[in-house]
Amino acid sequence: MTKEIRSLENQLEDFEMVRYRMEAEGFHYCFKHYSTFMNVDDDEFHRLRLKYLGSSEDLEQYVLKKIENLTYRIENLVDEEVSKKSDDEPTTFELYLKYKDEFAGYEDVPSYDWFLHELRFNDTFREKYGKNNS
Repeated sequence: MTKEIRSLENQLEDFEMVRYRMEAEGFHYCFKHYSTFMNVDDDEFHRLRLKYLGSSEDLEQYVLKKIENLTYRIENLVDEEVSKKSDDEPTTFELYLKYKDEFAGYEDVPSYDWFLHELRFNDTFREKYGKNNS
């Protein structure tokens, strides 16, 4: 067996090991936590691996920041709603408390965040528990 064939077989073995780990560990975990694969002698592989890790970190930070910003905006709007409400119009939190009463005696009561989510995205829920039906 020539030196070139041996080298190509070693490279093939390295990449088959990477593929196996991607499948066994999951793609993201494979590159983020399992290994840096320093035994793989391929500059393009490492360039792309690092680019992937950077992009995944950027995406994770974007999602976390977006959640933080949206939560802040919603809380501010809820605060404005509470300060503007008339005495006969219930606040969203008051609607939640009324909804929560339906779970008296149960340990697993839906959270306020869940209630807000359902009001926003579930038309049937909003019709039943929203402001127009208090």
